[in-house]
Amino acid sequence: MALTRKAGGRVLIAALATAALALGPAAAQETGTTLKRVEDALKQNKPGDAYDAAEELSMQLWQRMPLSFRRAAFVASDPAGYGLFNPRENNTFDGKTPLIVYVEPVGFGWLKRGDIWKTEMVLDFAVKSKAGAELYKKEAFQTLSTESRSRVREHHVALTYTIRGLDPGDYVLV
Repeated sequence: MALTRKAGGRVLIAALATAALALGPAAAQETGTTLKRVEDALKQNKPGDAYDAAEELSMQLWQRMPLSFRRAAFVASDPAGYGLFNPRENNTFDGKTPLIVYVEPVGFGWLKRGDIWKTEMVLDFAVKSKAGAELYKKEAFQTLSTESRSRVREHHVALTYTIRGLDPGDYVLV
């Protein structure tokens, strides 16, 4: 079933309202005010204003999220960009082929210096046995930094691991 533009706007408002209410009373009030601006702009046929208010609402929700990952997958090759990846058919590796992991982090923050917004992510990783025993750990093995004149939220990270010396078996990459 195709959504008309009008129905799509109602779906967007319902989804944003549900997300706002899940944040608690104070946050719901702040986001509710912004949501009302979205709805009013749509009623006044001002899609640009509605989009700006929806973007503001999205940012309010984002800033309340914990750092997490919207998507994480083993991929067949280096991704060409955000969302531009080919998933691996399985999670079985032969010990010769590098593991390439694609992730889309969400809920991270920014630091503003002048006109520039900066995001910095420090990455750790560990290899664990299926039972949970830690076999190898490396903290702060990589730092990723991005600078932009906008608070960019569409980040992807592609990590390539070459892990040697493990016997065949089931392992968990953290």
